[in-house]
Amino acid sequence: MLILILAIIVHALGSGAFFYIEAIQMQQPTFRDVIRYGTKPLVLAILVVVPFIIYWSGRVFYRYSDHRFWQAILICEVIASLTLLVCGYLGSKQLPTKYEIIGLVLVIIAMFVSRLK
Repeated sequence: MLILILAIIVHALGSGAFFYIEAIQMQQPTFRDVIRYGTKPLVLAILVVVPFIIYWSGRVFYRYSDHRFWQAILICEVIASLTLLVCGYLGSKQLPTKYEIIGLVLVIIAMFVSRLK
């Protein structure tokens, strides 16, 4: 159970860093500024490491969900959607739209439905 909690935290931090960088890049006025921001060493390191973090946490979710692939994907999606809403707001100062909130609610419902046997 401890590894699952660690995987949730690591997945939220990894995808949160990725979405925060994406929100900041969307605010840049020109493409040159996007490239300039995206080629900073720390940003590049985060963008390289995040896929491995998401892969590892996805494997942990797969093992936790009794080897049910779709349920593990839904767990990943809930965490990613929550971090997208939070980090998108922090990076761009724009409130989430009602469609983003409806999408998150539908994914949460699907996760609970997939847990039924």
